[in-house]
Amino acid sequence: MWGRFIDLRGPRIPFLCAFLLLLTGYYGIRHVYDQGLSRGQVTVPNTTFVLLVLFGFASGSGGNAGITSAINSTAKSFPDSAVSDVVFILCMHNVLM
Repeated sequence: MWGRFIDLRGPRIPFLCAFLLLLTGYYGIRHVYDQGLSRGQVTVPNTTFVLLVLFGFASGSGGNAGITSAINSTAKSFPDSAVSDVVFILCMHNVLM
């Protein structure tokens, strides 16, 4: 999804989308977990579960948009050493995650 868009429009818009999606996703997950369950409640309500799934999708999509934009901009900025630069980005992404 992000790759074609980035190739056509460039990495600026996906970087902004990545920021907004990651902010929304992680803040939403944090908010749901901070609320917790009510007293005597054993299971999570369906609404809360659907919200957790949507927030998880938002944070995952934002992470993918960010890493795809970073790889694309690096490959276009340094075409002679694109392979080694992309490998470095992927290694650092895995180290930091």
